[in-house]
Amino acid sequence: MPSKHGNAGLLIKRGLYDNVRSFSELEKRISALGDENSKTVGDAFEIFVEGYVATHQKLQAETVWLVRSEFWAWYIFVVIVLIVFGAINGSLYPGPLAMGPVSYVTMAIVLGLILPSLAVSVR
Repeated sequence: MPSKHGNAGLLIKRGLYDNVRSFSELEKRISALGDENSKTVGDAFEIFVEGYVATHQKLQAETVWLVRSEFWAWYIFVVIVLIVFGAINGSLYPGPLAMGPVSYVTMAIVLGLILPSLAVSVR
């Protein structure tokens, strides 16, 4: 896979990445390019990271982020659970004893689902 970076060809031809044995060795080679805030140094690290991510599939974003169908499947599950336990709650506490949306059953279900829901939302 060719690099998408514009300066990749130039830095590769210079042999910057040839036979690199460790990250510290790469760091020394890149620091020899000039000031650490220079564009060339930044480009060299960007090209290295691009190559690293391209060759290490476990770091690909597809394996980390939920697809839209998984996201909505979770929320459909949550709605179904809330409806089912809402019906159970209505049968356990009928009439004037019903506490509405803040009953003990509803509070327990919401507390049990809040952390997984936050995890799904963040992912």
